[in-house]
Amino acid sequence: MKRTVFFCAMLMLALSVWAQVPQRDDRRDMPVYNYDNYDQPEWNRPEERRRQQSSAYFDSDNVTHLSVGWQRLSLRCKDEPRLTSNLGCFASLTTTYPFYGAGEPFSLGFDATWVELNYANYKLNIHHDGIVDKETYHQMAAGVQAGLSATFAPSDVFSVLLYARYAPCFDMLNRDGKLYGGYGGYLVTGLSLCFGRIGVGGDFRYGSSDYSKLGSSSSNNTATKTADFPGTTTIGFRAHVTVRL
Repeated sequence: MKRTVFFCAMLMLALSVWAQVPQRDDRRDMPVYNYDNYDQPEWNRPEERRRQQSSAYFDSDNVTHLSVGWQRLSLRCKDEPRLTSNLGCFASLTTTYPFYGAGEPFSLGFDATWVELNYANYKLNIHHDGIVDKETYHQMAAGVQAGLSATFAPSDVFSVLLYARYAPCFDMLNRDGKLYGGYGGYLVTGLSLCFGRIGVGGDFRYGSSDYSKLGSSSSNNTATKTADFPGTTTIGFRAHVTVRL
C-alpha cells in the first residue's frame, strides 16, 4: 500500500514538472530576448546610452541657448534723416519652455530671454558753413524678451526654430557729446537652423524709444516734459550663431 501511494505521488510530481516545461511547438511562439542588453542595468543599455548621448536640439527638457551675432540697423530720430549703422553686435541668453508636444517632431514653447545686450554706432557727416564735421552716434540697449516659439525636429541632429517675441528694454544714445536714455519696446521675429548643439539664424527687430537727456536737472527733462527725441525708431536685420548650453 505504501509503495502504491509513493509511486502515485512521484508520478503526480513528475507530471506537474513536465506540465511546466514548454513543449517544442510552444517554444516557437515564445519571445526572444537579447540578454546582452537586458543583463545590463537600464541606464547602461545600448539604446538608453544612445538616447542620452543624442545631440538633438529639442527634447522634453527646457532648452537654454546663448546667441551672439551681428546686426545692421537703421535709426531715425523725429524730423531727421534715417541713419544706417556702421557696426552692430548683440548677445542674448534664452530659455525655451515646451508646453505642447515636448519631445515630438513638432512642438510649441514659451521663450524667455533673461538678458539681451545690443550695441550699434552710426557715422555721419555734418555740413555747416562749408565745413564738414564727422560725428559718430553710439546706441546701446539692455533688456529682456518674452514670446512664443515653434520647433520642427525631423531628426536627432537637425531642427528648425521659429520665434516671435516682445522685447522691452532701456535704450541709450550718445550723440552731440551728450547721453540720452529712455525705455523702448521692440518686436523680434526670426528663425534658427540648429545642427546638434550649434545653430545659425537671423531675425528682424523693429521698435521705438523716447530719448531724454540723462543727468540733467533742467526743467526741460522732467517726468512731465516730452522726451528730447520722442518716437525714435530702430529697425534692422540681425544674424546670429547659437550654442545650446
